[in-house]
Amino acid sequence: GRYQVTYEDMDVALGGTPMRVLRTYDSLERLHDAGLGFGWSLGISNFRVSTTGPLGQSGWSIQGCGGSAFIVKYCFATTRKHAVSVTWPDGRTETFDYTPSGWSIWPSVESAYVAGPRTTSKLEPAPGDEAGYTKPFDGNIHSGWVGEGPIYDPQQFLLTARDGTKYLLDKKLGLIQQTDRAGNTVTVSSSGVVSS
Repeated sequence: GRYQVTYEDMDVALGGTPMRVLRTYDSLERLHDAGLGFGWSLGISNFRVSTTGPLGQSGWSIQGCGGSAFIVKYCFATTRKHAVSVTWPDGRTETFDYTPSGWSIWPSVESAYVAGPRTTSKLEPAPGDEAGYTKPFDGNIHSGWVGEGPIYDPQQFLLTARDGTKYLLDKKLGLIQQTDRAGNTVTVSSSGVVSS
């Protein structure tokens, strides 16, 4: 049968964020050497990010919600939930609703997130994250500045905590970078954790 065991090798606060280094043995991986020996792997327990599916997928409609006589601001309404959940290393979860808007003159989308109940942080698109919609509108929001790409499904987000600390988060990897108000950064990658 399958045998798994996990050991916590380290539990430290990096820039105020608790990080746990976990070493796991899995007998199903006994023929694979990931650098720690056959069957062993290393993981970091930190933030977890999940969405209710691709955020731009289906259910969207466009409504005018302001602007001027020449340029109309668009708001997007939806028939289903499009949300992001962020689970902190301490187990606390914050939720955010995806609330895009745009303008009639150009089919780009301004992605925004509204904090749910008991959420004290702010969520923004990651730097360089772009979305748009197609004309005629097909009920989806697409990637790319004018919606020329596939369905919008962001993998990274920028979370700002109440104390001003910014966290660049990835759906698969968790914490990528933490920056405090003084500009000090902690970067997490497969090569290790670097503070600058």
